[in-house]
Amino acid sequence: MSLGRLKWVAALIVIGATAAFGGLATADRVTPLTLGQAYDDGPLRITVRAAALPDRVDGLRALAEQCRFLTVDATVESVADRSVSLPNSSPVIGTDADCAGPRPSAITGVIGIIGIPAYFKTAVRLRDGQPMPTVEPGFTTDYRFVWAVPAAELAAAPQINIRLPKMSTFISTFRIAEDFSGNASEYGDLALTPQVFR
Repeated sequence: MSLGRLKWVAALIVIGATAAFGGLATADRVTPLTLGQAYDDGPLRITVRAAALPDRVDGLRALAEQCRFLTVDATVESVADRSVSLPNSSPVIGTDADCAGPRPSAITGVIGIIGIPAYFKTAVRLRDGQPMPTVEPGFTTDYRFVWAVPAAELAAAPQINIRLPKMSTFISTFRIAEDFSGNASEYGDLALTPQVFR
């Protein structure tokens, strides 16, 4: 084998090894956001208006002592031609599992929290506190998204970010219908300021 051919073989081996260990994977496509800035995730336009750590949330039982509520208020405009599901809540509310369950809520849907274990509780319409499982086509509504987070982790003042995944359609074998799912590598990202920890 000639020296030139050996160089090509060596280059292909290096590229193959790099690809095998994720070295050729594309970087996340992140859109940095600020409060009041709209993000178009495909079927929805979401504008985060505020975030807070209230002691209580109307309509929900008090959390266990070691937990705090984290709320995010957002205006959500549906531009989809069908309903878009909001995140599902965990089944246990008002117990030690509020913020110490087996795993935090995954970010697979419309909105999520990064930087601290966050257990999604509910999405309510701001004007009347009505829990909402979906966003209906053609409507613009103000929502409050609610999570339980560990108070001990908040004390460390972590960097908490709101993540708004870009949504795409897929065929749900559970519902036997087309549905939306969040893209883990393309999203809007809003860093919360330290004031929210107070």
